[in-house]
Formats: sequence, C-alpha cells, structure tokens
Amino acid sequence: MEITIISGKLDKLKTELFLVPVFSGKVKTALFIKEMDTMLNKTLLKEMARQDFKGKKGQQVYLNIPGNKRISHLLLVGMGKKKREYLDDWRQFAAVGARFANKLKCKKMAVPLLPVESNKALQRQCRQVCEGLNLALYKFNKYKSNQDDDVKLKSVTLLPPLPIRRKVKHGLIKEVQKAQDVSRAVCLARDLINEPPNVLNPPAMAEIAQKMAEETDNLTCQILTPKEMQEKNMNLLLAVSSGSPIEPRLIHLHYQPPKNQSNNQVVALVGKGLTFDAGGLCLKPAQHMAHMKGDMGGGAVVIGAMYAISKLKPNMEVHGLVPASENMPGGKAFKMDDVITGMGKKSVEICNTDAEGRLILADALSYALSLDCNEIIDFATLTGACMVALGDYTAGVFGNNDRMVHRFMRAGQEAGEDLWRLPLTEALKESMKSEVADTKNIGSRMGGAIGAALFLQEFVENKPWIHVDIAGPAFSEADSGYKTKGGTGFGIMTALEYLLV
Repeated sequence: MEITIISGKLDKLKTELFLVPVFSGKVKTALFIKEMDTMLNKTLLKEMARQDFKGKKGQQVYLNIPGNKRISHLLLVGMGKKKREYLDDWRQFAAVGARFANKLKCKKMAVPLLPVESNKALQRQCRQVCEGLNLALYKFNKYKSNQDDDVKLKSVTLLPPLPIRRKVKHGLIKEVQKAQDVSRAVCLARDLINEPPNVLNPPAMAEIAQKMAEETDNLTCQILTPKEMQEKNMNLLLAVSSGSPIEPRLIHLHYQPPKNQSNNQVVALVGKGLTFDAGGLCLKPAQHMAHMKGDMGGGAVVIGAMYAISKLKPNMEVHGLVPASENMPGGKAFKMDDVITGMGKKSVEICNTDAEGRLILADALSYALSLDCNEIIDFATLTGACMVALGDYTAGVFGNNDRMVHRFMRAGQEAGEDLWRLPLTEALKESMKSEVADTKNIGSRMGGAIGAALFLQEFVENKPWIHVDIAGPAFSEADSGYKTKGGTGFGIMTALEYLLV
C-alpha cells in the first residue's frame, strides 16, 4: 500500500473516503467536523445527532456524498475517552477504516493525524495508523482460482496537524517506512503459518529463510542438516523428526550491526518450528490435529522479526534460531520411555511424544548458549494449558530475569500485543523428576504451561531468558481488528519494540 503525507488544509484534499477519528466529549468541535458540516450543507451535525453519535469507542457514522468532487464518502469512528497513551487504539481505528474502504471498493483514503502532546507521540500515532492499515487488509488467497476479493484500497494520504515543520514531517516519513517494514514482517509470518503443510515442510522453511538472507546485505543464514545436528549431539531435535520421512533443519539467521554502531549486546531469538504436529506415536485426535500446520508459529515469528531487523538495523547483534521438524507416527518414531540426551548434555525421559516442542527448543536453546549471547527469548505455540489459562488473545510470559521481563512486558503494551506474566513455580519441578534420567519431558497435568517453561529453563543455565507461549494468539478463527483469520504473526511487534527501544 502506498502511504503519503501531505501538509495542507482540508480544502486541498481529494479522496474517495475520508476517515475521521472522534474522541468522546465535545464531538461537535472535533477536528474537521465543522469544515465537513459546512461542506455538507449543515447535514453532518444533524446526522450525528440523529444517530446519537458521542464518539464512544466502536460508534460509527457513515455518509455517502454523491456529486462531491473532493470527498465521496465520510466515516467517523468513535475513539472513546481521550487519554495520554493510545497504545493499540490507533491500529484498531485504522483497521476499521481500511476494511470499510475495501468494502466500498475505494482505492484512495485519507486519514488525519490528531494533535498530541509531543512529536514523539505524533510519530507513534502515525506508525500505528500505518500498521493498522496494512495488517487489516492482509489476505492469503494464494491457492484460490477466483481472487475477486483482492484488496481494492491502494493508497492512503495522512494529514498531520498544522502547522508542521519540515523536520517533523521528515520524522513522520521515517515512521511510515518503519511501519511498512514491520507490516511486511508480520505478513511474512502470516504467510508461513497459513501455508499448507504439504508445501511448507522443514527444508522449504529453511529455503525461504536462506533466500530472505540472500536478498539483504546484513543477514547471513546457516542451515544445519541432520548430519551436522548429529555432530552437535542435537539428539532431541533428531528424535522428534525421526517418525517423518522429511528431514529436519536448524535455521540460523544472523544480523550483525556495523562495528562502530554496535552496543556489544547479543540477543538470540528462538522459535519453535513444528511444520506439522500429528502428536507422534501419542497421536492427536482428529479435532486436535486441525491447524497443526501452525505449530511453527514461533519459528514464523523469528523469521519475520529477522526480516524487519535487517531493515530497521538495531545497534545489537541478533541471532534467529528455528529448529524445524515434523512430529509424525512413523515406524522409526521416538517412543514413550525413551531416554535421550541432547546438546545440553541433560538426559530426558520421554513420557509423551506430543510434548515435542519443548524437546526441539531444548536443543535450540543449547545452541543459543554456544553463541555467547547476553539474552535469549523464545517463542512457541507450546501448550494447550496456556490457552486454557489465558484464552485465545493473550500470550503467557515466563522469565528468570525480572528486569528483562519488565522491559518485555512494556514492549508488548506498546506493540498492542496482550501478554501476561506467569510464574516459574519451583514446587512444580518435583513432578518433572525422572527415576531414570535427569528430567522428564512432561510433568503434572495441572500447571502444564508452567511445567513446560520449567523444562526449558533447564537448558538456558543462568542466562537471562524469556519464554513466550503464543499457543492462543498465534492463530485466529476470525478477522478481528487488524488481525486476520489464520496466522496472526503475534509476537513480532513486541520483539521489535523490545530490541529497538
């Protein structure tokens, strides 16, 4: 989508749809209301009164303006009470407008940016509006022969508040580009999650990452094959993939900032890459196997984030690691009661082959330790227990470093992604003890999400670490705001906020 910024008055605007945010309170004096009322021969305020429009969140007033040469359609969207920090509100507002424009088959839309307390707040408003516009119109129709439902909205004009200095406008232009890069990253992750599992298998996922790195000048990509995994004793990852005829891969993307810009921080992002999870020999029931193509949602987050990192160029070194595998019930599949020792040199008793995500992550976390990173953050569609606890919209966050977790939670708030911290309850470690190995891959059914996080903690030693269980919000059953049905790319915007602050 083409997004431009013009600094001018309403009388210079020419567009199909004019999308206006209105806060509750003095709606009659809201920005552009008087001008639009004059343009519409005093009909706008009457229509607002007729519909009892008070700017409450979710309220809308739509007017078709036939014969007008400058504006064909007007949509007022209620924003609720005005507050200092809008957080996710601007993305949601823009998503409403984008979907409405597409429904009307408008190719052009204009959106005003409202006066706020600082240039920084104005830039944030601008970026969030652009992200909401782009993400709401995402579609995955690659395999449809009839694509009549393609996106119609092609260009959006932003109108910053007057007067606007050249330096401020330049800052807004940079925010538009940043929003475009972040949106492409999220859409890349959505594409990966939405691909059918007969197309996106571990080698295919690795090829996509490799091609992405080749198209940048600051990303490298190393792909580990089973032979190289064996050399590193990544036996947990190899065990999970053993039931499938399709080989696993470990994807290692690496971003290195220019030496004169580096802050000497090294962060590893790790993402679970189960391109299909049938449960292994502990076969899932059919209804629970639906959407298991999306069990690589954490890996999609990492690949998408690394794409954005290559564009946004943070001043830290970042490693992106994705252990990619299938978990199938083949004749060579790993079994209940197997004892397997991975790269981290801890032996694991297999008590459930469907608790496989933590196994491939364990080897990837051990690999991350070998990279001398300062911090590790992993993303995984790991447990149904987290969905039971927090629902479909909230990710569970675990961590062994309070300062790191606090920063991450704040980043999530800024990114508009709902996170909730859960404890690493020491008492639950008792249920993870094994009589024949160092640990089991599954403990008590109660507190299952915590048990999974405790298992992963065994493989990070004392390195500052965060585990994000995105089982709920990684996949959406319906369009909601700027999130679309299917893969959501949840986690990317939080990761980028965290790294770029």
